Amino acid sequence: MNPAELDDERIEALRAEASMRLREGAPLVAAELLAQAQDHAEAAALFEEHGDAIRAAQLQAEMGQNERAADLLVKALAGSSGRRLSAAATTRACRKAGELYAHAGRVERAVQVLRWGGELEYAAQLLADTGRLVEAQRLFVEVGNLLAAAETARKAGDLASHHRFLGKRDEQSGRLGEAAVHFQEAGEHYEAVRLFELAGDWTKAAEAAARGQLWDAASRLYERMGDLERAANCLRSAGRPHDAERLLGRRRRSTEDGVLTEAVALLAEARAGRDELYEEAVTRLRQVPSESSEHLAARTMLGEVLTERGLTQEALTVLQELFLGVAPTPAHVPAVYQYGVLLEREGYFAGARNAFRTVAAFEPGYRDVTRRLARLRETDRSTFGSSPGRGSSIVARPMVFTGPDPGRSPEETGPRMPTMPGTTSDLGPSALTSDLFLAPPSASGPQAGLRKDATQPVAPPRRPSTPRRDELIGTVLRSRFLLERRVGRGAQAKVYLARDQVLDRAVAIKVLDEGLQPDDAALGRFLREARLAARVRHPNCISIYDFGQEAGLTFIAMEFFEGRTLRKWLEKGPLEVRLALRIARDVAAALAAVHEAGILHRDVKPTNVLVDAEAEVRLTDFGVARFVNDDSGQGMMVGTMRYMAPEQARGKETDARADVFSFGVLLHEMLVGKAPFGSTLDALIERVKRPPPELPDDPRYSPQLRAFLRRCLSLEPEGRPGSMLELIQSIDRLRS
Repeated sequence: MNPAELDDERIEALRAEASMRLREGAPLVAAELLAQAQDHAEAAALFEEHGDAIRAAQLQAEMGQNERAADLLVKALAGSSGRRLSAAATTRACRKAGELYAHAGRVERAVQVLRWGGELEYAAQLLADTGRLVEAQRLFVEVGNLLAAAETARKAGDLASHHRFLGKRDEQSGRLGEAAVHFQEAGEHYEAVRLFELAGDWTKAAEAAARGQLWDAASRLYERMGDLERAANCLRSAGRPHDAERLLGRRRRSTEDGVLTEAVALLAEARAGRDELYEEAVTRLRQVPSESSEHLAARTMLGEVLTERGLTQEALTVLQELFLGVAPTPAHVPAVYQYGVLLEREGYFAGARNAFRTVAAFEPGYRDVTRRLARLRETDRSTFGSSPGRGSSIVARPMVFTGPDPGRSPEETGPRMPTMPGTTSDLGPSALTSDLFLAPPSASGPQAGLRKDATQPVAPPRRPSTPRRDELIGTVLRSRFLLERRVGRGAQAKVYLARDQVLDRAVAIKVLDEGLQPDDAALGRFLREARLAARVRHPNCISIYDFGQEAGLTFIAMEFFEGRTLRKWLEKGPLEVRLALRIARDVAAALAAVHEAGILHRDVKPTNVLVDAEAEVRLTDFGVARFVNDDSGQGMMVGTMRYMAPEQARGKETDARADVFSFGVLLHEMLVGKAPFGSTLDALIERVKRPPPELPDDPRYSPQLRAFLRRCLSLEPEGRPGSMLELIQSIDRLRS
């Protein structure tokens, strides 16, 4: 009997045994016997009919029926076959289904299945392997693999995207200079300038701005470094020759005795980060005598410095003194413009309007004076007919106004610059006198409350109160952040959407509530929060761009992130396990960066986690954070009751493991829909005695997930993961 006949006999025997097993009620055994007999079609049908879609899919794939095999795997993944898959088997089945759909020519379906299974990076690699590089690039970006995205872009011949992704990767790693170079190669000059500035390399920042024809930014940077010639050239390139001449004129006037040159050099160093030099620069500027040819330039610059330092009233007084007894000339334009900006910020709209009219009369195209006048006209229309006040419209009188008018209220007289005799609008340079520039006098100013033709003082106008909420719209901070609309409010601060006019990007401005600013403790907490947050650089933490005091406001300028709080997400119920773990990993990564900076967050909770529509995450609010080695608050219970660790609740010494506990509470809430603990003091006392509740009895929660959460919520710090990096590794294993 030859081998072929033996094979035939064996096949017949297997089929006979399969029939017998089928009659005995063992269909899966029968199916396996038929598979051994090479009867794949009948075996696959039996496996599918009796709930083993995975085995049926294997046989369909062996027969070359790739799409049918993939459909069966999806059926198994969906749980409709009646067989529950382990986490590892789920991953294998999802990836295999994607491969089979791709081999069948259904790449879109492959990506859809892989996305559904959370295997986006595998989907991206599959797209790259099949030559669909643009789609692969997008998916690599979505999963955060910027290096793979950059390589895919290079293969596609998209060198701009290649450098952009490398730049983003370097920025996330803190390599700001290298990131800036990549953004420059990508043609994204705004980003290059921003990163060079953050890296402290003013020269390269200026060169990048000039290369990208960002002339205003380039001029500002060159001027900051004291290179007025290049700054002037940039202004000429921007079509502003008059500004260029004024800039160079300032330098020429400063050569008489060198005081202004020295002040400019000191100011450049101060703006580059040496804050202690500001006072010395101010001293030099004050030393320039009134008879000096450089006095006007020195006083104009002094006004700028005082404004930068948040001393708005003092800046107004310095600029006001420039106009007393002096007929304005084109040389006064920068000072008059600056004066108008300050008046507008402080709410003296009528005075600001007249200052800008004066600027426009000398130089109609100066900066944004046309836009400012238009905005102030809108303010006039909206307040016409209201009671006199800081923003009231002022009716012109046929007289030269030489001081506060006793017949009008103090609020109305302070900022006025009335129309000259015989005119109703559009004042010309020849008609202007210094008396038109009287502002709300400072109590310490040399001309406070006096008319030029008076022998007795008159009551000075009241200092304006801090602007009301709606009046902050349109305010410009740091000469760059334009407040556009309010987007939120907390217990101590308001948050505004603003436009960074230098780098043309949206930013968020958090402004301390005006009523709290006299409170040194509130101000200290606010600035301390900004300084702590600014030390942390990570893509999952809100970036801090600037903070300080200006125009009577205390503010923090930060990244604008269009997301909702995690609390809002949880209002609809618990999150799917994969999504919860993805968000949890990003929160853990942010906390790892916080701890690496030597900071404890101490208030990890859903309202301090922002999540956008793409599940991107940002950790916020360093209001109660502290440095690791700072024991000044020891013995105090700090944080939110529902989320604080037992040792934190007792006021004991805490370390990074307290944030691990709060993280565990956050993850439990994402999975279940509510926190494991109450927010009352009784609940807090109970918590420090008893272990936390377990996850509900639900097959969605694997034993590994339960064990992980149990460790995070250990009552004793020693029982928790020792660091966020260890915690991240555990999450990665749970997601695999």
